[in-house]
Parts: sequence; structure tokens; C-alpha cells
Amino acid sequence: RDHNYYVRVANDTSRQRKWNSARCMERSAEAYRESYIPDTKGEKLAERRKNLAQLLQHENLVYQSEMRNLRFNPALIGDMSERVAYLREQKELQRKKVAEEKMKQHLRLNAPELRQLNSRMLKNEVEKGLGNPA
Repeated sequence: RDHNYYVRVANDTSRQRKWNSARCMERSAEAYRESYIPDTKGEKLAERRKNLAQLLQHENLVYQSEMRNLRFNPALIGDMSERVAYLREQKELQRKKVAEEKMKQHLRLNAPELRQLNSRMLKNEVEKGLGNPA
């Protein structure tokens, strides 16, 4: 009878050691995460979808009201077309200005006469700085 008691206590102790081991705790935590996280992800996804649907509905209402106001206002359409033409013109002028600046810079850097002139001017400045007459 005492023998069974000691065997039972030894078995209980062995089981408790296994249950309290790091490996068993990690498996338990992993099982919990696997069972809990998918539910959380699903809930968060449903909440996000709901919020996006509400936002889309609100934006659609705002868009529809704007379209109703614009549809019957020919003066506004004329003003908008004039503004578009003005903006296109300004964009073209800006593009031409940038192209012209780039062309000037290219000529400055690549024209042989200008390079020779710059070289002579630099040479003269260096010679003056050294005190040698040109």
C-alpha cells in the first residue's frame, strides 16, 4: 500500500514537472495564440470593412451632392474651362523657360569658344595671383 503511494506521488511530480517545463508552456501559449489570433484578425477585418463602407457611403453622398450642384451651373463650367486653358498656358510657358535654361547651360558647358575663353580668363587670374605678368 505504501508502495502505491510513492509511485503515485512520483508520477504526479513527473507530470507536474512536464507541465511546468518551458517546452510545455510554449506549446500551450502557441495553441492559445493559434486559437485566439484568427478570431481577432477576423474581428478586426470586419471592423475595418465596416468603417471603410461607412466612409465610402459618406464620400458618395458628398460626391452626389457636388455633382447635383455642378450639373445645372453652366457659368461654373465656363469658368472652369477658362481656368484649365490658363493653367495649360502657364505650364507650357514654364516648360519652355526650363528648356531654354537647360539649352543655355548646355551651350555654356559644351561650346569650344566659350571653354577656351573661360580657360584664358582663369589662366590670367591665376597668373595675376602669382604675380607673373601676362
